[in-house]
Amino acid sequence: METQVIRNELNSPMLKWLNDDNLHDELISIFQEIKILTGAIMHTGESLHLQVRVLKLFLLSAPQFITLTTNEIRHAFYLNNQGEFDEVYRHYNKELNAEFMGDVLRAYLKYKQDIYRKTGDEIKAMIDPPAEAPRLVKPSEAEYQMIIQRDYNSYLAGALEFIFVSNGVYSLLRRYGAIQLHSRQHWHKLIGYAISERMRLANASMFKKDAWEKENILRLKGIYDRYQLEGWVPPEEFKMIIHTVHKNQYFRFFKTMQYFNIKNIFTEIKCK
Repeated sequence: METQVIRNELNSPMLKWLNDDNLHDELISIFQEIKILTGAIMHTGESLHLQVRVLKLFLLSAPQFITLTTNEIRHAFYLNNQGEFDEVYRHYNKELNAEFMGDVLRAYLKYKQDIYRKTGDEIKAMIDPPAEAPRLVKPSEAEYQMIIQRDYNSYLAGALEFIFVSNGVYSLLRRYGAIQLHSRQHWHKLIGYAISERMRLANASMFKKDAWEKENILRLKGIYDRYQLEGWVPPEEFKMIIHTVHKNQYFRFFKTMQYFNIKNIFTEIKCK
């Protein structure tokens, strides 16, 4: 058990090393695994989107958690269920939230600290650690196809909150010709649609929204109030506009597949 704890520290990336795409995919996978393991509840619809976002921000805002690796976070919840910590934190049929995750991860950090104090140096000496931080391997074309099919299955099921279009997925569909830009004017039109969508979000009703979401909407509203006066947005918001363009084209591609009753994209359609 002690050896596995240290291996988990060495054989997967820390949260702080992951880019936005990889971080989102890893955390979605982790949350789903915790749900199955513990019986915790994941919401649906807009509430699920907010739940995932808040848990992500909770982990990233905690210095002690952002240095944990993805495998360590997974293993922590198995250790909790196995009774390896001073206390077993149970969460069956309760909302997966920051309190539960924080309790388990703090217990894991104490457990890990005890291992290092007792036998960590000897165990680590037996393991060949990497000379530098592990580098993420770019997914292969076949793996990108699997991601696209997984997202399409979510689209057909109406689970849009779990779909996140990455640059790699978008680039592959562009290369296949499944997503096309016909002209510079077409691109500007898509940007305009995305800006309108972001402006609608900025003017969304504050009714029944929590304090964090209200603050985010007010920040976005300030950006677009200035945009209407000055005609520009900050670089980070422009990235969100581009992401919105990619997302809209991704969903339009799925809508076309659904219209033609395609079930398995890359077995029913030949791509080059």
